[in-house]
Amino acid sequence: MHDVDIESLIQQRESNSLDFKREFHSDNSSLVHDIMCLANADVSGNRFLVFGVDDSLTVIGVERDEHRKDQAKIITTLRNARFYELPSITLQTYTVRGHEIDVLIIEDRALKPYVLTHDYRCGKKTVRAGVAYTREGDTNTPINSTASLIQIERMFKQRFHLDLPAKDRMLALLDDSSGWSYGEDESCLTFHHKFQTDFVMQEKDDERARDFNDPWVKVFPDAKASTSVFVLRCRGTKLDSVSVAWCDGARLVQVLPETYYHEGVNDQNISSYYLIRGSLKHRVQMLFNALHPQDSIHHIKDVIAEFDSKAQAKDALRKDILNNESNTFCFFEFDKTSRHFFMTKKSKRIKLNRD
Repeated sequence: MHDVDIESLIQQRESNSLDFKREFHSDNSSLVHDIMCLANADVSGNRFLVFGVDDSLTVIGVERDEHRKDQAKIITTLRNARFYELPSITLQTYTVRGHEIDVLIIEDRALKPYVLTHDYRCGKKTVRAGVAYTREGDTNTPINSTASLIQIERMFKQRFHLDLPAKDRMLALLDDSSGWSYGEDESCLTFHHKFQTDFVMQEKDDERARDFNDPWVKVFPDAKASTSVFVLRCRGTKLDSVSVAWCDGARLVQVLPETYYHEGVNDQNISSYYLIRGSLKHRVQMLFNALHPQDSIHHIKDVIAEFDSKAQAKDALRKDILNNESNTFCFFEFDKTSRHFFMTKKSKRIKLNRD
C-alpha cells in the first residue's frame, strides 16, 4: 500500500503528475487515455488520478458516483485495451470532509512509452494503437494527436536509462537479469550486459582469499569459504565494487551482507546478517541468484534477512533477539566453553560446523 498524504495532495494544483476528476469517466476510452498520459509524463515519482475532487479543489466525493470502479475493474479495462506494457496501478480510498475520494496511483516505471497494440474504442472516442500520449503541465495530449518527437525521445531515454549517470544506470540494469550473460574472461568470472555492452561486472584476477570465517558461512556442509571482489565498470571506468564469499566449495556465491551486533549475556557477542532491498549489494545478489549456479542456496534460506532500510533492520533485529520465545530471524554466537558457533533459528539452537 502506498503512503499518500491526501490532505496535501488535494491542495496542490494539477500538474504533470496530478489530475483531478469530479467523477469517474463515463466511457473507458477516456479513462485509458488519462492513465496513459500520466504514465508517460516526463516527471519523477508516482502519478495520481484523483476522483471526487473538481478543478477548483472542491471535494465532491464518489460515494454516489454511478460510474465508480474498483481496482479490479480498472485493471480489467487496461488489459482489454491491450497495452504493449501494462501500467502498474493501485486504487486507494480516503475519507475527506465526510466524502470518499478514490486515488489511482500510477507507479513510475522505466517502461515508457506506454502504447496500445490495437485501437481501443469505447463510445465515440478511440485511443489509437502505437500512439504515445503524454501530459504537459495540466494538459493531456489530445486523443486524436500524439506526443512530440522530443517528448517521445525522452521516454525512450528513460526506458533504456540513458537519462541517468553511469552509476545509477548500472543499478537500473542490474534489476533485469535477462539482459546479462556471464562467462570466464581471462580466468575471471565476468558478467556482460548483452545490449548495453559498456557495462561489465568482473571478478578481480587476484587469487581468492582464504580463511573467511564469518559465522554464517558455517551453515554449509563445507564450512570453509573464500572471498573475492567484483568490480563494476562502464567503458573501463570503475563505478563501484562488491565483495563476495564463495561458500560450500564454491557451490554458492554470496555478497558479503551487513552485520548487526548485539551484546549478549555473559559477554557473548551475538550477530545477525542482512541486506537492504534495492541496494547495490542486494541487486548484485539477485543477479547471481538468477544467472549463476547456486547449488547450495537451500542451506542459506532465511539466514540472511532482507529489509527496506538499515534503521528498519536494526530495530527489527533488536526486538527479535529480545523475544526469546519465538525468534523470526537468525542469530549467531560463539560459545567459549565448547569452542563452537551456534545459530538460533526460529528459537531452535543449532550447532554449526567447524572449519
